[in-house]
Amino acid sequence: MLRQFFLFLEFEKRLSANTVVAYKRDIEDCIEFLQSNYEIIAISEATAPILRSWVVDMMRSGKYSSRSVNRKISALKTYFKFLLREGRIRSNPMDGVLSPKMGKRLPHVIDKQVMKELLTSFEGSNDFPTVRDHIVIALLYSTGMRRAELLLLKEDDIDFHLSKLKVMGKGSKERFIPIGPQISRLLKFYIKLKTESFKDSEKYLIATNSGKRAYPKLIYNIVNKSLSTVSASDKRSPHILRHSFATHLSDNGAELNNIKELLGHANLSATQIYTHNSIEKLKKVYQQAHPKA
Repeated sequence: MLRQFFLFLEFEKRLSANTVVAYKRDIEDCIEFLQSNYEIIAISEATAPILRSWVVDMMRSGKYSSRSVNRKISALKTYFKFLLREGRIRSNPMDGVLSPKMGKRLPHVIDKQVMKELLTSFEGSNDFPTVRDHIVIALLYSTGMRRAELLLLKEDDIDFHLSKLKVMGKGSKERFIPIGPQISRLLKFYIKLKTESFKDSEKYLIATNSGKRAYPKLIYNIVNKSLSTVSASDKRSPHILRHSFATHLSDNGAELNNIKELLGHANLSATQIYTHNSIEKLKKVYQQAHPKA
């Protein structure tokens, strides 16, 4: 049933490969707990009290944040709903399992001036690795796309005439993101350099130093290395640039619905965190500047 469930996630729910892997890992963690503590082999035999003890064990271990625990609970709920649908169980034991409350965690962002300095530092370079790194940072920050979306981006997805990119998001949902003239010029220069550097380069936009298709760790390393030159923070993942993109849009008055569409969020609640960031910034300005603050 687990194999059928993962096929269901991939082909019916159309979840990304990374999400399916995360579901698999979370369910395997639960199975390991059930076998070690209750000698239960089939996860379908687990009852609500037993599954609650699994949640309590995770919270007490200190190894998982509330967010991680909630993700694991969500994976199990989805699996038991699948078993219910397939007629393998009569009731969903996860209905009796409550999720721990999560405190609001504002996303970390890079300052606008710092991002400007970083992008400027790449200018004037003509060697492929440096120009490629420039493209990675510039696209992640100026479009807000996810790392996985950047890796799927092909040269054919760029419409220079209409100044937009076609991005394949979560659940195989396409969206279009506008690009400015500066990014367009940089993309044209990069593609030309890539074509000249490698005779048989991949159809995917971002390539390795040998012209092969880029991989997730490469994107992470590029962002981590680049941000380390301008930021002392230990948070230097590609997602930080997505957070920065959305927060800077919100700071400059962009409407929430527009930010939602650019990010490819399924609902507005996922986008609202960026307004909180802007409000917190306004509070600090008020406290520092107003005599009655």
